[in-house]
Amino acid sequence: MRLSSNAKSLAFTALGFLHTPMIMYTEEKVSAFERLWDDALRQNGHKQIDYHLSYPKYEFLSHLSSRHGCLMHGSPDINIDVFEPRVQTTFYGKRVKAVFVASDGIWPMFFAILDRRVLSQHRNGCFLVDASPTSRKYYFFSVPKGMLSEDP
Repeated sequence: MRLSSNAKSLAFTALGFLHTPMIMYTEEKVSAFERLWDDALRQNGHKQIDYHLSYPKYEFLSHLSSRHGCLMHGSPDINIDVFEPRVQTTFYGKRVKAVFVASDGIWPMFFAILDRRVLSQHRNGCFLVDASPTSRKYYFFSVPKGMLSEDP
């Protein structure tokens, strides 16, 4: 039996998963995002975008993903010049040589703010209910309770 999108959404919500807020792309917002993106491309030697817009950053990142096909990699290391595959562990514990990226504006932020020097383990996931453009993504982010005192 296949569950409907509504049933899946209700199940994820009942399980306590976080979900993407609905983003309203006004003409003004899209124009601001496009100007910032164009400025960033013109300054191609800079590694960091000077984000100064009043809109949430995840909305800008989501726009870049959907409009320009950008993929996001979350890391606190701003000195990455080249992305190269390295040995990592998947959600299921399998060792793979990869670069993890997402076509999402929220999920990579978890990794960008995570201090892995104090956090040795964590679990996370992102689930899409269906492939429609209005489908919400559902997330979970988990760190061991005993690690919270370390401010990961």
